[in-house]
Amino acid sequence: MTMDSNDLPPLPEYRDNPFIARLPAILSPRQSARALIDLPAYSEAERSYPAHFRFHCLQRLTTYFDPLPQQIELELLMSMLIRQGYLGRNPNTTDFITIMNERSARIFTPGFIRWSRRRPASP
Repeated sequence: MTMDSNDLPPLPEYRDNPFIARLPAILSPRQSARALIDLPAYSEAERSYPAHFRFHCLQRLTTYFDPLPQQIELELLMSMLIRQGYLGRNPNTTDFITIMNERSARIFTPGFIRWSRRRPASP
């Protein structure tokens, strides 16, 4: 018996991070494929439509999308990249608060933004 990703406890490194908690659940490859696939609407009755109507039905095929294995892997990598990016931005940790205080102090230090004067180009 396998557990659905919604039934699994959050990973320890992701636990107690409100930014990560607001993200959608981590998807399995099968769930990713189901989320990405876009099949056009189809009804068996459309086969009996006159040709000029069936021609319009063909336009639906432009929305067809069946993900390749590389696209499933890309979804997995993007999910990891986003979550890993939020690890160091956990507002519940003192490290995050310290870093944010240091950065804001640096920004509000006089002379932080220096405007360079453009010199006219030499002829």
